[in-house]
Amino acid sequence: MIGIKVVAKEMELGWFLGVVDRLKKIGNQLHKISERQCSEEMTELTRLRIEKKEKKLVEKAKDLARAIGLNVYHQTDCRGKALYLVPDRADLKIDGSNYNSEGVCL
Repeated sequence: MIGIKVVAKEMELGWFLGVVDRLKKIGNQLHKISERQCSEEMTELTRLRIEKKEKKLVEKAKDLARAIGLNVYHQTDCRGKALYLVPDRADLKIDGSNYNSEGVCL
């Protein structure tokens, strides 16, 4: 018989993996936005709409990452992955010079 602790751990792992899966989907959406921003000419209205969507996606990603004790870095270059999971530490400033050495791309 499976113990309650084992079932609880499996539920925690399933929840964690569900959050990571949602973050991956957000990363893919952000990447598509970056590709559009790099390759399409846009009207001012379209550009503003896309920037608003991008901002909402980044905020959602930050909220999800905080739920699992991490943070995210949004990399906007369309040639690479858009979202990285990074440690949430006060002593670590994540920026364009170290996000890929400190974080994991999604």
